[in-house]
Amino acid sequence: MNKSTNDINYSINKFSDIKILKYTVDGFENLCLNKKILIYYLSQAALSGHDIIFDQNCKYNLIIT
Repeated sequence: MNKSTNDINYSINKFSDIKILKYTVDGFENLCLNKKILIYYLSQAALSGHDIIFDQNCKYNLIIT
């Protein structure tokens, strides 16, 4: 199913100091359960990665002893 760019619903969520663009992915519902689970965990890792980078590189980072 082809959609024009005007028909796709893009929404932006703000997460800390970054914005997350959400959009529909054609064929996602046809993926097997294992691939859907993998995509979920990769998205969660991306969100957590932002906190890790902040904690390691920010002026107010965690103290490592």
